[in-house]
Amino acid sequence: MLGELLAATEPAAALEAFSRALTLHSQQQREVLLRNEARAAQRAAVDAAGDDAAQLDGSVEDDEPVPVVPAKLLNNTAVLMYRAGAIGEAMALMNEAEQSIKADPSKATALQTISMAYNMARLQEATGDLKNAQHMYRNLVQQFPGYIDCYLRLSAMAKAAGAMAEAQHWAAQATQQAGGHVDAQAMLATLHMERGDLNAARECVGKVGAEGSKDPYMLLTHANVVMAALPADKSARSPADKTRRDHIYKVNMRLISGCGC
Repeated sequence: MLGELLAATEPAAALEAFSRALTLHSQQQREVLLRNEARAAQRAAVDAAGDDAAQLDGSVEDDEPVPVVPAKLLNNTAVLMYRAGAIGEAMALMNEAEQSIKADPSKATALQTISMAYNMARLQEATGDLKNAQHMYRNLVQQFPGYIDCYLRLSAMAKAAGAMAEAQHWAAQATQQAGGHVDAQAMLATLHMERGDLNAARECVGKVGAEGSKDPYMLLTHANVVMAALPADKSARSPADKTRRDHIYKVNMRLISGCGC
């Protein structure tokens, strides 16, 4: 599908392609419904004619099954809508995707169903329905312990609510499931740093090795850890401190400009 090819590099074009596909599916549904309504009218006319029904021309065909819009198409469009800031439209599409799966479960793989559940939780979080979002994330990690993004969302939600111990618990759970998973270690490092434990933060950064040097989130976390460790009194900083500071400034500027490192 064209939308899938464009999603990563040209989200606006991908959203347009998905929207056109949805329009075509909706048009097919309307056409089938109209034909079925015409058949229903014919059957009603036959019933009303009674004994004179034989005088009516032709036989009434059976209704056509109304085509179901693929859940995958609805989900992918919802994700792009969400990224574009159209939360309400995205939620409506996700609700329709859930109904699509219920209407024809064979059309969605297990992986797609799991992904859709996570996307729905993200939308609930975005709309402020934090209780249900948290409930869905917890259910997902119970069923699929390796689903790292759910742990990270639970950690982020707890951090936003000021529950730092709970935030650290979920981030630590993520690292236990994925070992040196970069995002999980970056989250845990940030939490350690915010409570003033720079040594623990450094350990998290060090655990990801070379993989972390390519990850913008970990690079930014590393930068923050280094900056936090510098002496507050600038006059007390050594030449090595200045070198580290200058390097961090360069890293941050590259991240801000989107040029990578």
